[in-house]
Amino acid sequence: MIKRDKRWGKVEFWQSLGAMKDPYTMGYYLNAVDLRFDANKNVIQKPEHLKIYKTIWLRTLQVSLMVTIFCLILAYPVSYLLATLPMRTSNLLMICVLMPFWTSLLVRIVAWMIMLQQNGVVNDTLVGILPCFEGMVNLPFLGEKNIDLCFSDEDRIPMMYNFTGTIIVMTQVLLPFMILPIYSVMRGIPPSYMKAAQNLGATPTRAFVRVYMPQSIPGVGAGCILVFIVAIGYYITPELVGGKDGLMIGNFVAREMQQTLNWGLAAAMGAIGTVVMTMIYGTFDFSTMQQAFLKTLQITAMILTILLGGVMFAGVFVALGGISAVQNLLEAAQLGPWATMLILMIIAFIAGFVLDLISIILIIIPVSVAVVRAMGVDDVWVCIMFLVVIQTSYLTPPMAPAIFYLRGISPPEIRLGDMYRGVLPFIALEFICLGAIMIWPDLALKLPELLFERVAKGTPY
Repeated sequence: MIKRDKRWGKVEFWQSLGAMKDPYTMGYYLNAVDLRFDANKNVIQKPEHLKIYKTIWLRTLQVSLMVTIFCLILAYPVSYLLATLPMRTSNLLMICVLMPFWTSLLVRIVAWMIMLQQNGVVNDTLVGILPCFEGMVNLPFLGEKNIDLCFSDEDRIPMMYNFTGTIIVMTQVLLPFMILPIYSVMRGIPPSYMKAAQNLGATPTRAFVRVYMPQSIPGVGAGCILVFIVAIGYYITPELVGGKDGLMIGNFVAREMQQTLNWGLAAAMGAIGTVVMTMIYGTFDFSTMQQAFLKTLQITAMILTILLGGVMFAGVFVALGGISAVQNLLEAAQLGPWATMLILMIIAFIAGFVLDLISIILIIIPVSVAVVRAMGVDDVWVCIMFLVVIQTSYLTPPMAPAIFYLRGISPPEIRLGDMYRGVLPFIALEFICLGAIMIWPDLALKLPELLFERVAKGTPY
């Protein structure tokens, strides 16, 4: 054994195996906070060069708190302005507040990456507009001092791939989540209260601080809790703009899931984060935690059962030569391109009721790509339509797998019929999107052409 792997000859390796032999262990939870068991099952600190998670937890709380404070500072005057302006003007400005929700988060982050880089818009603006002064100045109490206030190319501020970039981008992304609850509360405060306070002798500032601000506290509290909880689990923004100094706990959970495959540690970090958030929210108790464990177990078992069934079906279908049989059948039918594509789309739509995405990719995509290529139809165009069809299938009653996933975590008062009715507008939008891609193939093909210099192979038109 030692010849195959030298770790078998180390006492520490055997001790670690002994510490993890119990059916239940706190090892993953301890590891998530830079602790571990020693040979005698005592909890001790990790060596200094292995301590990373405490720093990440503290940085996550620090970033979340700073983003919450900055969002509050920016959102309060904006909310007050929206609440006191005439309704027509207020609604127009509210559209501007909601505009980011209509833009992809990834697009917004990339825009910030362009603006915050060393030669980006922000640094170029600072170099261009800041005054330049260099010389001797006689300052009170300090005497003559040489002052250099020039902001030149050498003084450009690094705002990308660091802590600063994470704070700036997350503040902009989460700002609407602070504005909306504060605005909703401020809108309900009668303007006559401020006028009454001023009529009783209070100055405008005193009236605002003593009369208006206390009534807006519920909105401030709701906004702060909402922004803080969303920020503490953020992933995509720190991943793209954070660098090594701006990464948060969500990035390390993703790393353990996708790269190191240490799913136990990832689950432990997620559980600790959930407990911390419920404690901050004021809803933590052991009975709720027990119910959450049971509900998580039920949902996980249901999802794994569906995935297992889909994978088993895909394996049997492929092993029995089903792909070749379907491909030969479609070729023998000698249908036109549109008829063949329609049949394939219907098959994918029905398959989405009972199979997971991986199984559909293993079964239907190989058949479809081979058939459409033989007809001279662009396979990328067909695959994008397949994705839209499968997404529609996941939402469409009566099967609707996505709805059954949601049903497992929804409150009891929300019935299955309510969910069915709720998804109908989204299904209609999916079909509109599918029709647009079919009528205008460039919607699906133009971006791959620009990014990868790819030439479209053709469409049935």
